[in-house]
Amino acid sequence: MNAVILAGGRNSRIQTNKALLPIGGVPIIERGIAVLGRLFDQILIVTNNFAAYEHLGLRMAADVIPGEGPLSGIHAGLTASASYYNFFVACDLPFLDERIIRPLMAAATDPDVIVPSWAAGLEPMHAIYSRRCVQPIERTLARGRHRVVDFYPEVKVETVDVSLLSAELDLGMCFMNVNTRADLETAEQLAALQEQTLQERIRRGGRR
Repeated sequence: MNAVILAGGRNSRIQTNKALLPIGGVPIIERGIAVLGRLFDQILIVTNNFAAYEHLGLRMAADVIPGEGPLSGIHAGLTASASYYNFFVACDLPFLDERIIRPLMAAATDPDVIVPSWAAGLEPMHAIYSRRCVQPIERTLARGRHRVVDFYPEVKVETVDVSLLSAELDLGMCFMNVNTRADLETAEQLAALQEQTLQERIRRGGRR
């Protein structure tokens, strides 16, 4: 299974490439790559700005149907990837956690979409999609529908209630994305707290 990072957003609210903003001294997209690299065979970046990410040394693909938002990004990733199932994630999530991703991967046996759910709802930008989704996505875009969930009625969707996984998981943090300067400040505070907690565990002889 491959992972696909969607990095085609317009960054309209923060007015800069948020994927490259540092959190805890590490760009958001590189924080994600560090987690995804432990789980997946290959990482693909979907972007229409290859120059911004070529330093990462990863394969890149552009939208096949440009200007249609995240749904066209998922379409591009499924079209470009050699894997039948692919985990898709937005480029602006600084706190990916493999304890959430692994159960999604385990459920990728028959459904077309495996999407996490919790108290805040579904997380379609942190989900697994199969190649069977390509044509339903094309039909949905042709109808002028652009939300990721708009094509769900045409495919087999399995939801994974991630609130049942572990009491230690802070789901609000795991699914947090950085859209504004205020989000960036919050993420920096969370990263500092996360690092402090890790150092305390190390001093007590614990593990990550």
